[in-house]
Amino acid sequence: MFKKTLLALAITGFAGVASAATINDGGASVKISQEGSVNEAMFTLAPVVVRAGIANGYSVGDKLVFTFTNDKFDISTAATLVEAQKDGAVAGDSTPDLTFSGPAYSDGNTVTFTVTAQTVAMAVGDKLTLGGIKLEKANLLAGGKVNVDFKVISSVNNSDYEAKSATIVEVANQIESKVTTKFDAVVDVNAERKLFVEANSTKVLDILTVETTDDAAVTLGADVNKVSYTVYGDFSFVDTNNDGTADYAMTVTNATDEAFAKDFQSITFSHTAGASHDVSVTATATATPTLIPVQTFTVDATVSYDPETENTGGTDSTEKVSGLDAGEWKLNGASGSIAFLPFGSEYARSVTVSNTSTLEGEVTIDLIAGNKTYTKTIATKAAAQSVTNISADINAFAAESGITGNASVKVVVNAPDTSVSVTGVYYHIKDGDRILVPTK
Repeated sequence: MFKKTLLALAITGFAGVASAATINDGGASVKISQEGSVNEAMFTLAPVVVRAGIANGYSVGDKLVFTFTNDKFDISTAATLVEAQKDGAVAGDSTPDLTFSGPAYSDGNTVTFTVTAQTVAMAVGDKLTLGGIKLEKANLLAGGKVNVDFKVISSVNNSDYEAKSATIVEVANQIESKVTTKFDAVVDVNAERKLFVEANSTKVLDILTVETTDDAAVTLGADVNKVSYTVYGDFSFVDTNNDGTADYAMTVTNATDEAFAKDFQSITFSHTAGASHDVSVTATATATPTLIPVQTFTVDATVSYDPETENTGGTDSTEKVSGLDAGEWKLNGASGSIAFLPFGSEYARSVTVSNTSTLEGEVTIDLIAGNKTYTKTIATKAAAQSVTNISADINAFAAESGITGNASVKVVVNAPDTSVSVTGVYYHIKDGDRILVPTK
């Protein structure tokens, strides 16, 4: 990565009185590292080069003005401005054609030089070089960039006859961590919640991948020493006999020092190479006596790095990204669809769930009415080896959803498919007619 030189700027191509200049040769602005510059007090700009010759030349008394529009500079180091004919490359003639008085500072971010003598008119392609500029870090980091304006104020009519602006420096995040592959397994209730539904060509694996990138193209770049990761979730299922010790490991790729927390509510690991990298965690389900918990995951990434120490000297710093979404584990389950139930006030309904398995099941309801689907996980659970009445939950959900006519109902239970059946009945309150609705 680039280190000491922060900026080289060229404003090129004036022709005649109207400006046809380009800044930085039309190129991209320089990126400086947010992390690497953490200990900098001032930024030293490399010489600012202005190719500012015009066809009819400058006049004595013209003012050449440089403004750094969203920053302030240190005036204790005197700015300088010198001119050289055609980069000083013309044989026998590298003597400046212009001399200046100055610098004169104003507003904390503007420096002005006045033409005091002109030997010959500057030619198009001749250059002015501004040096000795140091910018304050606080303003640069707050604004996120540095803009420079260059203009010439005529000594004849006090009007601007050369002007150009450009962004020449931008602050960029050098280091970034993000989740590229989330945990997304479905815990299989048909395997007593001890395996995942088929994924990754097996029924035992789920993979989380986190990527940390290190932009080597920035200026004032930091040197990354280590990235530490913490994945938060309930990993207690790896302790199969509840003795506080993991009975099998989760596989971590491209990292070291992996360890579970004592309460198994997180796993930590680290990567010690500074380059951009991926790390992966593979969760394994082994059909042990412990159940795999349904849950969501997050991950934190903490980067330890050495900042660039151009001006003030640096110490190790850290940058932490917290709470990145790392996915979730859900349950599959049995379902039953009731094709038709009326929800008018003249009807009553009865919906029951029979669960013959040894596992209590969470119940989710879909109500489909008026080309809309309303979904809710209800408070009542399908008790193990029992018949559970969920009519009150369905009636309340229909009322809060504004359903007063006919609807179809889908009931999903997180219990083995072969152990669950759903029954739906409605009857007319006035005449007592009862209708058993087929389910599928």
